Amino acid sequence: MTNVINRIKTIRKRTAVTSAVTSAVVLAVSALMVGGCPSTEPPGTNEVFMRSIAFDPPEITINVGESVTWTNMDIIVPHTATSGNPEDADFGSVFQSARLGINDSFTHTFDEPGEFIYFCEVHPVMMRDAKVIVQAP
Repeated sequence: MTNVINRIKTIRKRTAVTSAVTSAVVLAVSALMVGGCPSTEPPGTNEVFMRSIAFDPPEITINVGESVTWTNMDIIVPHTATSGNPEDADFGSVFQSARLGINDSFTHTFDEPGEFIYFCEVHPVMMRDAKVIVQAP
């Protein structure tokens, strides 16, 4: 009788694990269906897409007073847009997004001319040295 009870317990545990794995797969597929595949369209004016663990475009030129919007187009992988470089003591002092999930955006308005380097805090080696060039009118 003990063997039968142990066998039933084992079957219940396996069923629970299988059910949990199946649920996770269904959720992941559902997320892909709702969110879709990352866009292959080029970014619009004053837009930077974060996709394939890169900034697209890696360099953008705007005028003083204009804004840049960063949008995460990567599925599942979060990104940030953070001014400076990872080794800078004051990185993030000009602009700093939160961690952006898929299709989340961050916008920053540039009020001074100059060249602003930025990187992704989640991927500081692969996503760095991107640049916003802000021109005086």
